[in-house]
Amino acid sequence: MLDAATFAEVYNEGGYYRAGRNPNYYNNPQYSADAIEKYRNGSDPVLYPNTDWVGELLKSQASQQNINLQVNGGSDNVRYLLSFGSLQQGTNFYHDPTSYRQYNARVKVDIDLLKNLTVGANLSAILNKRTYAPTSQEINFINLMQASPTIVGRYPNGLYGPGRFGESPMLLDQRGYNKIDDSPLYSTFTATYKVPFVSGLKIDGSFNYDLNNQLEKTWNLPYSYYEYNTVTGDYDKKQAAIQSAASLTDIYRKYTTMLYNVRATYEKTLLADHHIVAMIGGNNSRQLIVMPVLPAGTL
Repeated sequence: MLDAATFAEVYNEGGYYRAGRNPNYYNNPQYSADAIEKYRNGSDPVLYPNTDWVGELLKSQASQQNINLQVNGGSDNVRYLLSFGSLQQGTNFYHDPTSYRQYNARVKVDIDLLKNLTVGANLSAILNKRTYAPTSQEINFINLMQASPTIVGRYPNGLYGPGRFGESPMLLDQRGYNKIDDSPLYSTFTATYKVPFVSGLKIDGSFNYDLNNQLEKTWNLPYSYYEYNTVTGDYDKKQAAIQSAASLTDIYRKYTTMLYNVRATYEKTLLADHHIVAMIGGNNSRQLIVMPVLPAGTL
């Protein structure tokens, strides 16, 4: 990224070429030599700032914590697996409420009830908690990368400036949030029966039941920034035009999926060299989606 002085010099050079290499262009360029020197020496950071937007907004690293525990065992007739995990991750942006937390658990059991009958259950649950800024990361990154270093990000007294088009990413933690909580549950129940009076014939059946409840809340807040008034010497507080009033939107989603599977498999070896496999089966599935949306309320 260019510093403010270099940016101003390059901008002037571009203006010179856009003007058809007019030798008179530099008599009245966009940035005067005096202004460029002030950008360079930092003598007036209020009117001639030198903002390092990348340094101000992007962290050198983002933390992530991942924990997984698993236990398995059993006996001749019973086999089990238990697992638990958690994942937590932050964001690359300063001033950004984005975070991700996940907790997951799984239980799997297989039991030989009879010599020819095995049943099993596989249950897993996940809890996701996601928090984002009310604006997309794409927009935040554009406002970061396309912001001129000659635009003030933060004044020497700590007050925040408008940034690019009044959407400075330094103001993200003032603009509200978008929170999404997921709690999916996945379950599979199985049974396998080896038909004793028909050698090689096996019947499998399974039932899957998946349920997910999702809550999404978007809280948009009006936010303010400051602009230095060259006449009064004060820092005028201004409200961003993009969000004039607070608004709240709640969305509830419920996803239910059921799947049935039945399959018969016949395997037989003939004359030691010929292996025959025949299979027939069927399945049926149902899915239900419920998504009432509460209208956005403006406060």
